[in-house]
This record gives sequence, C-alpha cells and structure tokens, in this order.
Amino acid sequence: MTVRKRFKRLVRGRAGATGESYTTALAHFRRIAEEANMSQASDRFLGLEDSEYEQMGSLDGLRPEMVTEALRRVGSSSQVTACEQARQSRYNFSYDIVLDGAPAALNVWCGASPAGAEAELALRRRLVSCGLPVQRALVPAADERLTVGGQPAVVLERIEGEEGPNYVPTKVSDTYVETAAAVARLVAKMQVSAMGLEELDYREPPWLSNLASWKTELDMAKADGRAMAALDAIDSAARRFQVFCDGARLPVGVAHGCPGPWTVLVDDARQIVALLELDSAHRDHLVFDVAHLITQWGQVAVSETKSRFEPVLVERILKEYSAVRPLSVAEREALVTAVPLRHCIDLLRIWNAVGNKQLVPFSWSEYLDRMQVERFEDSEWRELVMGVG
Repeated sequence: MTVRKRFKRLVRGRAGATGESYTTALAHFRRIAEEANMSQASDRFLGLEDSEYEQMGSLDGLRPEMVTEALRRVGSSSQVTACEQARQSRYNFSYDIVLDGAPAALNVWCGASPAGAEAELALRRRLVSCGLPVQRALVPAADERLTVGGQPAVVLERIEGEEGPNYVPTKVSDTYVETAAAVARLVAKMQVSAMGLEELDYREPPWLSNLASWKTELDMAKADGRAMAALDAIDSAARRFQVFCDGARLPVGVAHGCPGPWTVLVDDARQIVALLELDSAHRDHLVFDVAHLITQWGQVAVSETKSRFEPVLVERILKEYSAVRPLSVAEREALVTAVPLRHCIDLLRIWNAVGNKQLVPFSWSEYLDRMQVERFEDSEWRELVMGVG
C-alpha cells in the first residue's frame, strides 16, 4: 500500500471514530505533522499537493443543491436531496447521495488537472460490460462533461457492503483465504477484460518509475548502521530488478494499481460485491498487481509489529490468479524480487512520512524487522513463488 493509501485509511478511521468530516480529520493530522517540524508536510507527510488540499476544503461539505445545479448544467432533470462524503482515494472524492429518492454515489476527480477521468470512465464501462462487479454510471453521458466544484464528476450506482478485512490475520482462516482468492481472480479478470485500453491517458505512473527515487525520499538522519545495511540491500535488489525487467519482456496492460482490502466491498457472506478505486488503474507490467496482492493479502502477523508471508495464502493467490491469466516463467521470476521489494519500499515510505511517536510508535529496529529483507536471498521463498502451478 502506498503512503497515501495507508495514511488516508488512518484519516478515515479518525473521522469514523470522532464523527468529524474527512477534511477535519485530515487537518488534525496535518497540524501534528507541522508541530513535529516535518519537512514538506503537505507533500511528503500527507501525500497531497497544496492545490489538492485546497480542493479538499472546497469539496468538503458538498451540498445537495450544488450537485443538482451541476446536473442541470448537463441537461439532467434529476434531483439530489442528500450528499455525504464516504471515502477518498488517490484521485477521487466519493460521496453517498440520494438521487431522485434512491441511493446513489458521486465521484469527483481531484488534482491539478482532470487528466485520467476519461480513461477511468472508459475502463469502468468496459468492466461493467464484461460483468465485473463495478459501479455503473447512472446519468447518461452528455455533450458536456459533468463537473462539480470545477472538477470532472460522475454519478454511479451505490453498492452496499463493507471494505475488506482491515487487518493482517494472526492465523489463516478459511474465510480470509477465500476472500484473498476471490480478489486474485477478480484482479486477473479486470486485467483480461481491459485488454486494448492500455494506451489511454491514465494519471497513475508505472510502478517501476518509483524505484529510481524511493531512496531520495528518506530522512537518512534516522538511519543507524543496521538501517543503512538494510537500505543498501534494498537498493541493490531494486537495481537488479530494474535490469531484469528491462530485458524480460513482461506483459503490459491495465493494472489496477493497488488491489488491497480497502479496494473491495464485501457482503455479509464475505462475497465481493464491488471493486473500487479504479482511479489507481494505469498502464503497467501486469505482474506488479500480483506482487501487490501478495504483499496485502499474503501475510499473517507473528507479533504486534511483525508479519510473515504465509505459504498457504501465497500459493492460493498465485493459483487463483493464474487460473484466469497464466503467469509466465519470467513473471514468476519477477515476483521473487518484486514482492519483498514492494513490501520494503512501501514500509520505508510510510516510516519516512509518519515515523514519529505521535503517529507510529515503532523504532527503526522494529521497522527493519518488519521489512523481511532476508527474502531477497531466501531459497525457500524463491521455490514457493516459482513452484506454484
């Protein structure tokens, strides 16, 4: 999970516990960051540009009449009588609304430019037509794009459910395994269904583009000798991995980008009813979605601060994904390094962004133990990833 994704879950958690709006909860953590004298708080800590933060202020407390007025501008006679912010993803604000007396949803794209909105809508239409559990657009497309607060927007059906499990399990349960397996199948189906859409103008950059800059983001003043050795091992693995990917001809297509538990809704029977956050979709090597599936769904907790990859989960994720889109030998080879590499870099970015005792009460040593750097040279790990049929 990216810093942005993890942090926004933290904000949503505070908002849910206190009854505050999302923006009010965000302002609370922003103040903490600034009081801690963290550099570039609006960018490195929050994962937001200042312009995006200003947009959040303008979109917080969005009133029903504002949405109704926006609909009138594109020729719709629909009436919105309620509007409440439900979630925020990387490029979207999502609201629960009441449209003509029935529950619906509203997504508003944020950011300095609306690039990517049309690509996401095209992807959404394709996935709906293929029968995947994705929210349908309710208001027909007009000559003029619907905008709310000056940003592109779309009215969607509202699908009821709760986010996937917001925890790393301490043991493998049948329910957790089946949910992880279902997500793996769904991500593979999304990738297959989206074939031919990879050249659209998506906002999210390919994952490999982050590898060149990850180390420059870190506050090295926090790193002792042990930490420096771990960082060197991660950096070496990243360099080798880039060289491998340059010559491996790994399949490219539309990747979801961040298929974690927070990007699916499940019903009371733990069945997936919706795939969310299509704003993170982008053109990339498809295998990187598999790496993210394993880092998010393939671990069990062994202590309060440490987890490990669980063979039962890793095997099932790879098996179910491969049943829909078979992985090549080169892709399996890539996963051997991609999984621990993504795990380590995501953790380092989180530490760098929120690594102070007011937010994350972990020491560098505890964080180093969580990174599982040893996986880069672990023959059993390699056999696990390469041996799944």
